[in-house]
Amino acid sequence: ASFQSFYNSYTEGPGIWKWSNALAAYDRFFAPMAGTPLKFAEVGVQSGGSIVMWKAVLGAQCHVFGLDINPAVNKFQDPMTRITIGDQGDASMWWNFFAQTTGGPIDILVDDGGHEPHQMMVTLKSVFDNLTPGGLIAIEDIHGEHYVDSFFVPAAGYLAAKAQWGQLSSVHMFPFLLIAKRAGNEYRAPLYFGGT
Repeated sequence: ASFQSFYNSYTEGPGIWKWSNALAAYDRFFAPMAGTPLKFAEVGVQSGGSIVMWKAVLGAQCHVFGLDINPAVNKFQDPMTRITIGDQGDASMWWNFFAQTTGGPIDILVDDGGHEPHQMMVTLKSVFDNLTPGGLIAIEDIHGEHYVDSFFVPAAGYLAAKAQWGQLSSVHMFPFLLIAKRAGNEYRAPLYFGGT
């Protein structure tokens, strides 16, 4: 199953809200890892529907780590889903998250949290060095002119420094979405475009 087909056929259960272009990007970057052991984190659990989607498409070996500021989302915790209540704009929360919750690096993080530029920058800086080789961070819902100076310029500077140190494999921009891939394990996703 693809993320797009899952989303388009999902008619009951916890709510999911994703842009179609993000789902297409996730089919390209995340879906090739389906069926493998994954540590997958998402900021912004909200209604819990995306947790259902990540597990359905990525498979039974996908362990989901949800982060949110609302304690009500603890109800989505199960043997393969661990919920952390915390502020994504707090670097010390991230340090504790990786030290105590995930027990080390993760493979994928989707930031669908507060959507404030400072929160997204703290998340990018806190998560990137805690990605496995070839790991991915996706930052959603970047729309509005104010993000140019408040997010894109500092993010570009940060990612350029990572590239200079050989730690960044690639950066991909889609409408309202940025995906950065950590260097290493270049045989991991994405699917390569074959033409047409």
